[in-house]
Amino acid sequence: MNRLSQFVRFGSLMAAMAALMILVGCESHQSTAGPADPPPTQPMMTTGNTMAFPTGRKSDSIIWVEKVMPAQVRAGQPFEYQIKVTNLTDQTLQGVVVSDTLSDGVQMAAGGDQHNVGTLRPHQTKTIDVRATAPAAGQFSSCLTVSYNPSLCLETPVINPALKVERMAPASVSACEPFPITYRVTNVGTGTATDVVVMERLADNQTAADGTRDVSFRLASLPEGQSQEFTVNSTVSRPGRYIGQAAAKSQYVDQVTSAEVTTVAVAPVLEVAVSGPEKAYTDRDVNYTIRVTNKGDGVANNLTVSASQPTGATGGQNTWSIQPLQPGQAADITYTVKTGTEGRISTTVTAEALCAAKATAQAATDIQGLTSLLLEVVDRNDPIALNTNEVYDIIVKNQGTKTDTNVKIVATVPAEMEIVSIAGGTGQRDGNKVTFSVGSLAGGQTSTMSVTIKGIKTGDVRFAVELNSDSLETPVRETEATRIY
Repeated sequence: MNRLSQFVRFGSLMAAMAALMILVGCESHQSTAGPADPPPTQPMMTTGNTMAFPTGRKSDSIIWVEKVMPAQVRAGQPFEYQIKVTNLTDQTLQGVVVSDTLSDGVQMAAGGDQHNVGTLRPHQTKTIDVRATAPAAGQFSSCLTVSYNPSLCLETPVINPALKVERMAPASVSACEPFPITYRVTNVGTGTATDVVVMERLADNQTAADGTRDVSFRLASLPEGQSQEFTVNSTVSRPGRYIGQAAAKSQYVDQVTSAEVTTVAVAPVLEVAVSGPEKAYTDRDVNYTIRVTNKGDGVANNLTVSASQPTGATGGQNTWSIQPLQPGQAADITYTVKTGTEGRISTTVTAEALCAAKATAQAATDIQGLTSLLLEVVDRNDPIALNTNEVYDIIVKNQGTKTDTNVKIVATVPAEMEIVSIAGGTGQRDGNKVTFSVGSLAGGQTSTMSVTIKGIKTGDVRFAVELNSDSLETPVRETEATRIY
């Protein structure tokens, strides 16, 4: 129990907070006179009397008073003295007044004998400087009393917590990868904020790691000047601009919001095109040109392109790994296949990349066969004697892959010869001409026919053959020289 509490229990002294008046006592002081006494250069001071109130013992009293007076003063000359008042307690004393009564005739300077000390904080000392004048030589007395109002004072802090909330997120992210959002709440006011909640409802098409759009964190308390951070991982379902704003509130503190933070979720967008000839021929190489373009705003990583192999064709590599494509960049690929039989072939090209929708394109080519007729005419016995026979072998071969139609051969026999016989095909004689109607000749097929003649006149003659068909724009002509002697 402190001293003030003890004193409060002295009921008669504290009733109705009455002023306590305690007489310190009276001191007698001597004043001197006469011109023979020179004035002292400095008054002789004494610590005079001290007293503890109310018990007289400093150990358990409330106020300690010390009065310091000169040892003697000169009549008619002003002198000074001090009164020191100390609060011995751990509590504040209010209304402290020191009354200093001097003998009749002793005059105090301005302020009189009432000294209003006012409030004394715990263990505080205040000093009162007093100036007075003794009128005549002799003894004068100084009597001091103290009054005060003891009070029980409690200090209650007045707090005013205030919150600041910040939201931090990357300016640009991949639309296919999680990214962090960090929230920071700070108590920028005074005192501790209690029951603090940080929250946000995420934008459309955006979720936290738990699959929901609502983010919330709770703190039981947040001391003055302290901050707390929270981080969540967020994902978006499509590219675009995502604007977020956090809010925070606590008990007795209105809700505050952060600045809006914009995060742009980027993604590659693939576009693929394939081009090739509309028409090609069998057993030939066909080149397709593939172009893949990144039309999006994100980098296309792990990019692969594949092309299906057309039915009836053979080819080499049909899968390619492409270096990352920046937005707006393109890559070209050449895909070569070797055709087979006639018909229509097609290839489907597919482009895929991380965080990008699959892109496809298709190209088709009509494969046609080629006709390529080869004509050969050979005489077996050149040279021949007059009136002997010679045989001309006529060979036509379709070196192509497509059937040729209306294949016809016309052989013209020179005047120095006469026709003996014909063989092969459907040959017909018309004067010195022989016509063979071969008809259709498939790719790789050969047709052979012969004409036997007799030399009837000597000379260097020419056996002429003409080949025609539906595929030939100009007839093929061949001659064979023979010497008749």
